[in-house]
Amino acid sequence: MREGLGVEVVGILLLLSSLAGLITVALSEDSISTVEVSPCNITCYKGEYITISIEANLVNQVSGWEIEFLNFSPRVLRLNSVTEGDLLSSVGTTSFNPGNIDNEEGTLTGCFCYTIQGEGAIGEGTLCILNFTALDIGVSMIGLHVELAYNGETVPCESFYGNVTVMINNGPKIVDLSPEIGFTGDSFTFYANVTDMDSVSGVWVEYWFGSSHNHLNESMEQLQNGTWTYTIDELPNSLLPLYYFISAVDEYGKWNRSDTMTISIKDNDLPIIHNIQLERLRQYSGDPFNISVSVSDNIGVENVTIEIHGPNSIIWNVSMEYYTNGLYYLNTSYGDIGVYTFKIIVEDTSHNSIESSHLTFYIYPRYDLDMSGEIDIKDITNVTGHYGETGPPRWIPQDMNLPYPDGEIDIKDITLVTSHYGETYPDLVIE
Repeated sequence: MREGLGVEVVGILLLLSSLAGLITVALSEDSISTVEVSPCNITCYKGEYITISIEANLVNQVSGWEIEFLNFSPRVLRLNSVTEGDLLSSVGTTSFNPGNIDNEEGTLTGCFCYTIQGEGAIGEGTLCILNFTALDIGVSMIGLHVELAYNGETVPCESFYGNVTVMINNGPKIVDLSPEIGFTGDSFTFYANVTDMDSVSGVWVEYWFGSSHNHLNESMEQLQNGTWTYTIDELPNSLLPLYYFISAVDEYGKWNRSDTMTISIKDNDLPIIHNIQLERLRQYSGDPFNISVSVSDNIGVENVTIEIHGPNSIIWNVSMEYYTNGLYYLNTSYGDIGVYTFKIIVEDTSHNSIESSHLTFYIYPRYDLDMSGEIDIKDITNVTGHYGETGPPRWIPQDMNLPYPDGEIDIKDITLVTSHYGETYPDLVIE
């Protein structure tokens, strides 16, 4: 069970001093100007934009102002931009400098504005507008150092520190119950338990494979007890990891999102053996003999081996050679006379393996010309019927004299058969 790290819905409360966030400056013996943050209370969600204005009241002939610095917590807030307010622009032409924003340190410095033409401002208005983004829950202390210019003089403001409090306001809670492994060619179901203090309006899963930019965002189906599911009908034949995250929203529009999770894709599909072919089921001792097989796999074939059981309990395990288009072969010869059985074993790149059934072939002595399992008169008449014929060595089975055929059917071939006359090989007898 893996619990999603949600987008915490946040509220933000700005408290500047114990007197409703007032920054005061004496303009004359008869009046006191104030600078305040407006609005003093802001509620938002993590990731939303926050607009704060710095308001001046009871000003008298102010022709310039400067925020020498503004401090905030860079973990909780990010300052995106600063724009000019209407305090001075309403009375004449102004020059505005938005200052220097440092979101790593959490500061704004050197923000100022002054009139080029026109009378000084009187009454109230906005110094500037600050555009923040709420990054995370927590507390950000705000500190300002402001100066106002009037009557040709610059007078520092008495600075007050306040707090921006980001309060928790939870969206839906997501508990991811999805499996950690998927299998090629199989279906895969995402599971999540989603609950909310209010009502869950919808749940979605966004998923993709590997580094693909092709993200799919699918609505999940609600079952019971807060369980939501979505099923991919068939995972592709690829070992690329499956990435996803789950998002949910309640009836008041509050969102939450799980962490991005990774599903390992495994290959559990067996290789397929399509066709096994023997060049000949019955073969003379020492003649070349070919066995071939056609195989395939959804990912890739690692190796193909053949296990051969020969006479006298002899066992060979041999890797078959790859030819083309999934075709593997073994080309060899066998000298021992008797019955042979074999099976083919195919292993894929994920170490899934499959075996064929056992198949059989027979190796006969060369002098059993009719491959009957008995050396009899038929074999003698067979060789004598070709007496005197010539050709390339072993161009016909009757050219069998040992150790090497000589390309001539002569007395040596005849006596080879007659010397074994009457022998039988019960395992090779054809019924």
